[in-house]
Amino acid sequence: MPFVDVIAVCTQLCRDDRVAQRLARDYGLSGDWRRPETLPRTLNAAFGQQPTHDPLAMDLADDIVFRAAVRALASNSRSWATYLKSERRLEEHLRHYGPAAVVQAVDRGQLSVEDIRACLPGQSGRQDARAIVSWARRLCASPGEYGALRAVGRALADRGMSLAEIVPCVAVLMGDPPSDRSWMRLFPEVIRPPSLASWKLPGMGAILASEFLRNLGWSGFKPDRHVKRLFDQWFPDVLEACRPRAHELVTLCGRNTKDAKDFLTYSLVGIAVTPTGRTYSEIDNVVWALGAYVEKKGRESGTRYRVD
Repeated sequence: MPFVDVIAVCTQLCRDDRVAQRLARDYGLSGDWRRPETLPRTLNAAFGQQPTHDPLAMDLADDIVFRAAVRALASNSRSWATYLKSERRLEEHLRHYGPAAVVQAVDRGQLSVEDIRACLPGQSGRQDARAIVSWARRLCASPGEYGALRAVGRALADRGMSLAEIVPCVAVLMGDPPSDRSWMRLFPEVIRPPSLASWKLPGMGAILASEFLRNLGWSGFKPDRHVKRLFDQWFPDVLEACRPRAHELVTLCGRNTKDAKDFLTYSLVGIAVTPTGRTYSEIDNVVWALGAYVEKKGRESGTRYRVD
């Protein structure tokens, strides 16, 4: 199986001074970070996405889950540098990620959606701000959100799914739940939601849901337009090989849509082409950076960053 030539990718990102300066500015990188062999871990650390060994064995408090959700929503349609400029002010507005304190402040008129939106520039700002408030209410109404995520993951593991496949499937199931409740028979009754609306993660489709899971230490891909475009060029053979399994997973998740198929197919490609010794999140972040900063759409070099 071919895999991503991660050293070539990172060398390209570190080579050009202008690109390096933008990376340092956008992600708050400092010190001796311009080394191809350590850049993947450096970028993961900048995002706070160091994967844990077994996320299905962890137990995380609701304030940690709330912070992960906020950071995922804050990354929606805006640069990370833009978010970092407002991060401290947003954290203060959100009472240092205390869901109950946020709900109380909103209900008392001490905090508004517009206060939060001011920290989230861009067209999706108000939508993301409303989703953040919805997350706070969700966590207050049903404490122990991480336990529910873990239970879904374990149910998929019981069906023989690997942890690598569980991550994108949880993102699909909770980011874009199917309209037909019959698929819920696949899961233990204890984790079946009272309604599909209560199952869906506020403000998140599969892509943002995968970012949320990565913020919680789950290792996975967030195959956005940059990653998909480069994988199309580098791994067309792997893409075709992954389609049958992606279609099986789509059926299991009850979402036989083009978006779900694409998301799961490209996630499986990322899993297949990740080199030994690297995490999926690391490879996703450096491939994304290459597409966003160097191999831009319409200006690709034609280089295939793969090892056969």
